[in-house]
Amino acid sequence: MKKASFLLVLAVVILVAGCNEKKLLDNLDGTWVVQKYLYNNGDKTTQFKADKVDFKWQFSKDKNYTESWEKVDTIKYDRYDSAYVKDVSGLDSLSNIDTVPTFYLNEQSFFYKGVWTLVNSNKFLQLRREDSTSADYRIIEHTSSSLKLFKGNEEFWLEAK
Repeated sequence: MKKASFLLVLAVVILVAGCNEKKLLDNLDGTWVVQKYLYNNGDKTTQFKADKVDFKWQFSKDKNYTESWEKVDTIKYDRYDSAYVKDVSGLDSLSNIDTVPTFYLNEQSFFYKGVWTLVNSNKFLQLRREDSTSADYRIIEHTSSSLKLFKGNEEFWLEAK
């Protein structure tokens, strides 16, 4: 009798875990963008969005993912404009130098792809890039429209797009 009760409880646990995993798989499928970003419990969303423009994760049910963003830097440098005049002997003589601030827009695109898996009883989302780097994010909560992940001192509040 104890054995049958144990097997029944085990079957229910496996069934519930399977249903939760299916729900999580359905919830993850799609494109996710950062709604809020916390670093050391401080809101750094504005800085994150400025550093990683159009950041998004795309997860598919076949356990592949992509991560992409743009980085835009404005580089300032001074350009020197010079004016010359001919002196009485016919040689060029420097008459004026102006410094003009000039800006250069440096844009870089970042794109990574890899595979994702659920680990530790579906409590963690593991992302493994093609270059073999990996990261584990603790899943704090998830729905079909929001996902909250935690890694080290970073917290990502994501929304589905």
